Amino acid sequence: MFLSSRKSLALAFGLIIFYYIIGMFYKNFGESLEGLKFLSISYYFEPSNLLVNHIWEGVLSNILVLLGYSIILTLISVYIFNKRDIPV
Repeated sequence: MFLSSRKSLALAFGLIIFYYIIGMFYKNFGESLEGLKFLSISYYFEPSNLLVNHIWEGVLSNILVLLGYSIILTLISVYIFNKRDIPV
């Protein structure tokens, strides 16, 4: 088994919080760590730019990146699910 249910839930929740922090506070990091902002989903999905500021530049590329994230994470989860021996 890859991880127990409790450990995998804690890992997933920790990653969500970690990537949220990176996406929101990447401006406070040094220039050497600023490339980490591209790993965070929160960097690509910022609805305040659309709803409040009406900034539409880069929306299509952000949607494509989020679509790529979704496809890759879905394929990884299907692969892990298929490797587990779960009686149906």
